[in-house]
Amino acid sequence: MNAITWSCALEQAAKDNVKNYSCDENFPPGDPQGRAEFYQPDYEEQGKTIEQFISEEIDDIDTYALQDVGSASVKYKDDPYTRAYANLIRATTTQIGCTKKICTDIQQYILYCITNQKSLVNGDIIYEVGVAEQCICPTGTICDPTSKLCVISITTVPVTTTTVPLTTATTTPVTATTTPRTTVTTTTATITFPISPEARFPTGVSTRCASSRMTDALRNEYVRLHNLRR
Repeated sequence: MNAITWSCALEQAAKDNVKNYSCDENFPPGDPQGRAEFYQPDYEEQGKTIEQFISEEIDDIDTYALQDVGSASVKYKDDPYTRAYANLIRATTTQIGCTKKICTDIQQYILYCITNQKSLVNGDIIYEVGVAEQCICPTGTICDPTSKLCVISITTVPVTTTTVPLTTATTTPVTATTTPRTTVTTTTATITFPISPEARFPTGVSTRCASSRMTDALRNEYVRLHNLRR
């Protein structure tokens, strides 16, 4: 099963999808590319974080069981109670991006995420059945020994060194006029990333993606909690 990573492109796509969407809608806006969506509107005083939202979606499996569990694979059956869980833990999903939109006029908000996979349809494989210590990874990934999840492998390309023979040449001395130079001393500037003003706990900067509501701490914590349940 692949590890999940955060995608700034999907975060931006999620923001674009709800840009003109009202917070009192009970259904997701629909993704133009048909990617899996996770959506929850609520009242602002609830103050729910994206981590809480995703955790609740995954915890649904403790109440509602997957219906098509075979000896070799677990397949999706069109069931509204397990749809979010099935799409979240789908083995082939590798990226996710989320956003939170607040509609101050009606004091409601939207929590919304999309993944890099199409939404599951009836009969699609959610994951293949294996044993706890088994870690069979697709091409281009390797097994992380700690999480037992497949992560992207980094291939080191060897550097080839070519020796070029030197040619001895006769040179004629040249008399040059020396022009006085002005020495300019420069110092390295310290770049300070601004605090994300609308972020909820944990607060902090947003250096990975351009967002005033999401922070790197929120992104990292979401990915950590999500992969913990995969």
